[in-house]
Amino acid sequence: MLLVRVACGKVFEREPLHLSPEYKASARQIASQQLSDQHKKKLREEKMCELLRRPENRCCPDGYHSQLGVDRSGNRKSKTEVVVNTNFQVYPAYRITYSPGAALSDPLLKEGKEALKTFDEYIASDWHHRARDVLL
Repeated sequence: MLLVRVACGKVFEREPLHLSPEYKASARQIASQQLSDQHKKKLREEKMCELLRRPENRCCPDGYHSQLGVDRSGNRKSKTEVVVNTNFQVYPAYRITYSPGAALSDPLLKEGKEALKTFDEYIASDWHHRARDVLL
């Protein structure tokens, strides 16, 4: 796995397409038609694909170097993804290699619950010291 660094430059915050006035108008028009729910869903998906294919929705506006996908859930605004349009803006910082250990028991079963430790038990054990030594 690679952990990369990204040089974002000037970032453009892009609103979700389903909040655009054009998509909303199309969704209202589709909702008013006498069609099955499945057909309405297909029409909405086609409209979304049409909007995604437009160059203005695929590239950064002039003067910007990257885009930030903004998700609005209620009154909250969360940043969900950063999109850069040139490959030289991203470069590897670390290579992470790991090998999975033995599978843990299901914590909902009796033997799985016995394998779980509380935070105090974890701190009292030397396991976290051994894990740190392996990482260093």
